[in-house]
Amino acid sequence: MKLSYRRLTPDSPDLSFTKVLFERAFPAVERPPFRILIGWEKNELYEINSDGEPVGLIDLLTEGDLTYIFFLAIARKKRNLGIGSKVLQEILEKEAKKGHRVYLLAEEPEPHYEDYPLRQRRIGFYERNGFILTGIRICEYEVYYRLLKAGPYKVTGQEFLSSMKYVMGEKNYQRYYTHHVSVEEE
Repeated sequence: MKLSYRRLTPDSPDLSFTKVLFERAFPAVERPPFRILIGWEKNELYEINSDGEPVGLIDLLTEGDLTYIFFLAIARKKRNLGIGSKVLQEILEKEAKKGHRVYLLAEEPEPHYEDYPLRQRRIGFYERNGFILTGIRICEYEVYYRLLKAGPYKVTGQEFLSSMKYVMGEKNYQRYYTHHVSVEEE
C-alpha cells in the first residue's frame, strides 16, 4: 500500500470527498464547520490517498516542537486494512525527524458512555500505534477527551490550550476558552 497526501486549502479543487468524510466521521459537537477548518492558516489538512484513491483525511497543527493530530479519519469501507496505522507511523517518523512531540485527543473511554466499546477500540488503536494515555482530561463543549502522547516526553494541558490559541487567534480563543473548555491534569 502506497500512501500519498494532498494538502488542502480553500482553493483546492474537489474537496467533496474530504468534506463528506469529515462530516460523517465526527459528530457535529466535536468538529468546527468544514469551511472554518479548511480556512485556518495555521493547520495542515490533508486528503490521504492509497494507490491514487482518496481513503482518509488528517489534520495537523504544529506549534513550536508540538504537533497535534487534530483529526484523523479513514473512510468506512477502507477501515481495518492498516491504513490508519500506516498514516500514524508515517506521521510519527516525519515528526520525530524534526524533533517534534506528537499528541492527540480521543473521546474519554468510560463505561457510562453509550458508545463505550467504540471508545475503547479507538484508544486501543492509538495505543497499538505508539500513543500513551496521559493523566490529562479535556472538556470541550461538554465532550470529554483524554490526551494521548507518542513517546516518553511530556505534553501538558496548557500546551494543548496554547495550540488552540495559536490556530484560532486571540479573539476566537478567548470565546472558546472562557465558555467552553476545561483542563484537568493529574
